[in-house]
Amino acid sequence: MDYSIAIFSHATKKQNENKDEMRKAWNGTIFSFIKGLGNRWGISPNSDYFPPEHPVHKARINEIKDFIVSTQGVYTTEAFESARQEQEKIKREKEEKEKRVIEQYEEKLRKEGKEIADEFYLDKIAKMKEEFEQKENHFMAETIKTMKQTYDDAFKKIELKVGGLQSEIKNFKSPSCFALDTKIQLASGKLVEMSELQVGDLVLSNVSNNRLEFSEVYLISHMGHHDYSVNMVKIEFTNPDGSKGQILMTPMHCIFDSDLSILFAQDLVPGKTEILVFDKANELIPVIVDSLIIEKDTGYISFYTRAGTVIANNTFCSCYDDCPPSQFLMDLTFAPIRLWTKVFPSTHRQKELHPYVQILETAYAIWGKALEGIKMIGRKK
Repeated sequence: MDYSIAIFSHATKKQNENKDEMRKAWNGTIFSFIKGLGNRWGISPNSDYFPPEHPVHKARINEIKDFIVSTQGVYTTEAFESARQEQEKIKREKEEKEKRVIEQYEEKLRKEGKEIADEFYLDKIAKMKEEFEQKENHFMAETIKTMKQTYDDAFKKIELKVGGLQSEIKNFKSPSCFALDTKIQLASGKLVEMSELQVGDLVLSNVSNNRLEFSEVYLISHMGHHDYSVNMVKIEFTNPDGSKGQILMTPMHCIFDSDLSILFAQDLVPGKTEILVFDKANELIPVIVDSLIIEKDTGYISFYTRAGTVIANNTFCSCYDDCPPSQFLMDLTFAPIRLWTKVFPSTHRQKELHPYVQILETAYAIWGKALEGIKMIGRKK
């Protein structure tokens, strides 16, 4: 927690513009969490409201950069310390040069008059601005290059750790995901099967006040075909127009109920549980689950949108699976990879899990196994 930063995405326009508006939306739990982080938090700017060149967009990004650069402790490497010193050096040089230009301006003002002094000042300031913009751009390019190398090394270490932990999870269930032929809507209006998804696609992720919301696919954690069949749950329901609908996913994948709580697919109760279904009036309507049927399949895909949600086969689903039943907690858990992929887009499109997701699933599985052991000891006592 001493080295974490909370990044809030999908903020409203007012929240993007004024961080205090975001604070007003927090409850006690979030306030306590942010306090525990040392008030290190930021807002990922929404380019739909404020394009990258807009001052608001730049301000939000710079706030996050400042937190990253100023973080001290175990995550500080010699390279990052060197980068900080270089940044401070550029800042000192700029301040000293500005001071000299002002002194020269005042001297010319006394000796040669305001018109000549103003012309001199504007010329010097313009040249100085260009000089230090080049220095700062070079500094940022070198810093990003260093960050990329550092995180590449970190991911290699994660891959090694995952390899060492494989024996611990060999008896655990297969990772959770959607069936490959599940359909989703792109921002263009086209319906495609999940097998056609690409990183960067904008997919229908939510509906608010009859307005469709699309979110970017930033990571495909894994996809392909197993060499064996796995159990999947077919959730059958009746659409508001009376037609039948269904979606196929693994038992531990999460889906929203009518209260916007997330439930594992296997925990839905036919005839009782209500899920949210997208209808022709651009609304999410609660409908009762008709039945759950276990089917065998080999195709799978797991992916994440920046919203953390997706409307698949017209049902409102979470992108998360086999996890604590909290959408907010999972959004926080995936915040680092969401931020990372904004700078370095993911190219992962393989059968094996992405290293970041693998280490999270492994840690959660081991924690669950340890918890079961503790419960067994308690029962014996």
